[in-house]
Amino acid sequence: MHKKLIVSVALLFAAMFSQMSKAEEKLDVAFLVASADQRLVLTELINEFANSHPDINVSYTLFNDTQYKKAVKKWLNQGYGPDVINWQAGERLMHYVRTGKVQALDTLWKKHHLETQFLPNTKAAITWQGSVYAIPVTYYYWGMYYRKSLFKKYGLTEPTTWQELLSVAKTLKANNITPFTLGTRYHWPAAAWFDYLNLRINGLAFHQRLLSGHIPFTDNRVRQVFIHWKELIDKDYFIDESEHLMWDEAMFPLFRKQAAMTLIGTFLNGRIPDEQKPDFGFFRFPIINPQIGVFEDAPLDVFILPYYSAYNSKIERFISFIAGASFQQSLNKTLGTLSANINAEQGGNEVLDISYTMHQQADGTANYFDRDAPVGIAEQSIEVFSAFLTQPDIDSTLLKLEAIRKQIGHAASTN
Repeated sequence: MHKKLIVSVALLFAAMFSQMSKAEEKLDVAFLVASADQRLVLTELINEFANSHPDINVSYTLFNDTQYKKAVKKWLNQGYGPDVINWQAGERLMHYVRTGKVQALDTLWKKHHLETQFLPNTKAAITWQGSVYAIPVTYYYWGMYYRKSLFKKYGLTEPTTWQELLSVAKTLKANNITPFTLGTRYHWPAAAWFDYLNLRINGLAFHQRLLSGHIPFTDNRVRQVFIHWKELIDKDYFIDESEHLMWDEAMFPLFRKQAAMTLIGTFLNGRIPDEQKPDFGFFRFPIINPQIGVFEDAPLDVFILPYYSAYNSKIERFISFIAGASFQQSLNKTLGTLSANINAEQGGNEVLDISYTMHQQADGTANYFDRDAPVGIAEQSIEVFSAFLTQPDIDSTLLKLEAIRKQIGHAASTN
């Protein structure tokens, strides 16, 4: 009996240990957060996942932008860190894909029929050499915000072509209204103008090859971009001293009706005073070359599985959770952004409804200059774009950009 008792106790402890191991199966996730609202909704959604999967002990860390980019680089270089990482599509993703730092998710896509839940353009943004490397979650669109009451006052309608945009700007300027406000103290907002002019004049394929360093900036097709941009600058259509303003400070002239339009992402929604929101409209950047497809700047946030993570049931369940319409709808409705999953309920206000229509109608999307270009090219080029607004010398600007391309290309080839 004594021997049987020992065996029974041993079996009992083994069973208990097995159950404890299952209950303590850990999953570590890292998130990039930009606001208190985002932090709150992510916490609620992760807790929801944990409650419905009690056998998984979910731990998560929330970082701000500067911290996060440094942390991701560290994790992927050292070979250990969180199991699942929140990241950004474009070159920021593809750099790590090409260097083998991110796992392909083809099996998961097939098993959970994700092909039916995302648009082809969305999948294309995270695909390399036929394999899918991320789970798309959040889009925010760029376009032209404007004050409806100013347009109505001066008999203006939303411009759909470059010539119409010039006409609208001319009328506004003649009535002492600044056509475009822009804050370039930290340079990056100026890149939106380069992106859209290049996309509308030369198309997405050219844009991608240019940003990846395969086409010189001295190419005449790039010159056309700056010729169009200079036309606006020379006519004094941009706000004065934009170089001293942060992006959000540059919105105050728009709120005060001293300026009529701004090219910005839909993250502006959260900064517009509630009483003014009905007076804000939104339209896509006008067509310049009708022979070129309609391409939009639509940065895409994703989740990736680092190369060091062991793919297993806990990871599969979590990734399928964040790919789902329920998670994405709850997250993006709160943030005022668009869900990548087409089954999620979208929109909710006029600007988001318009941007969702833009998303459905787009022939393709870019991720914004500083996400699509290699880090070295992006950081230096946006300073050149910003400087062009105050010193619009096309020849010197092209030469500066080309010098950056050559410098970064040479450095990459010698590393």
